[in-house]
Amino acid sequence: MLMIPPDWIREKTTVAEIATDWSERRKKHDWWTPPSPKWNREWDAFVQTIQEGDELFHFSSHPSFWPEGAKEEGYIIFRSGVAVRTIYFVG
Repeated sequence: MLMIPPDWIREKTTVAEIATDWSERRKKHDWWTPPSPKWNREWDAFVQTIQEGDELFHFSSHPSFWPEGAKEEGYIIFRSGVAVRTIYFVG
């Protein structure tokens, strides 16, 4: 797993909030091509990693006032304050 610099960590989120964000981005940017099957498998594995008490955060290499469109953007799972898994956003 790649380590995410602490200053890239943005807001705490949930799987449901991520799904809403993706839906809104797809509409906003008129993305009609679905994510690849490989990425869907990675997403499923990411979600299955989440355990009770874990925290899920959005990360972005850009400042918080302009996170969308960042070169590196995604989500990270923290367990007891330790990063256990990341996934990069695919639009």
